[in-house]
Amino acid sequence: SSDGSTVPLRQMVRTVLKRESLTMDEQKVWRLVKGVLLKDQFDRQSKGERPIVVHETNDLFRLARPSLDDDLADAERLFRAAHAKLVTAHRKKWEKRVGGLSSKMLERVVQIYLDAAGYTEIDWIKELEDVSYCSAISPKSLEQVLISVRGGSAKVERKGVGELYAGLNAKGIGSGLLLSMGPLSDEAKDELKKTESKVQCICGDDFVDMILSYGIGVSTSNVQISTMNDAYLDAVLG
Repeated sequence: SSDGSTVPLRQMVRTVLKRESLTMDEQKVWRLVKGVLLKDQFDRQSKGERPIVVHETNDLFRLARPSLDDDLADAERLFRAAHAKLVTAHRKKWEKRVGGLSSKMLERVVQIYLDAAGYTEIDWIKELEDVSYCSAISPKSLEQVLISVRGGSAKVERKGVGELYAGLNAKGIGSGLLLSMGPLSDEAKDELKKTESKVQCICGDDFVDMILSYGIGVSTSNVQISTMNDAYLDAVLG
């Protein structure tokens, strides 16, 4: 409600499902929506932003006051822009440093990732000038996987995918994983289609996102800002 009063989420979900004649599981929808709302509130507050929807207790949520003084609204807009710019600048700095590593040095970064992701029996078996190989047990399939790590930030060409696929066949391993800071070239994408889904590639931005999601080579801090709590003051002042 726009006046700051609380709304029971379960009742709202039930009403929407009934009105739209949807046969979805009410409990599952309620949990999904609640999770999304809680995450949005946490993400906004961790970045120093005012949440749009606020969780009160258990099933109760309320809409934060939509109107702001012009000066405060402008300040929040500037803050969001500055925050996004800072995040991008730090990412580019990380990409520049890690993107300049040889495959031998990138091994160390990938080793930390593999350990954190739950891979076991990691064995670095081959090192060439621009690529390193290791075998490991996948935490998902619990089967052996052959992993190719390509240093630098240049595009991965057809040869990179083909060599990994050939290695799978030679060693009798069922699946392969190619990791690289560089993106796949169009030719490499075509070559990937020929591997019968035996090779998975995590390259370019996807590789960066994956590594950063494990906090490797970065530190994270939450922005602390004291924001006015309208609901609290309303309760105190009447």
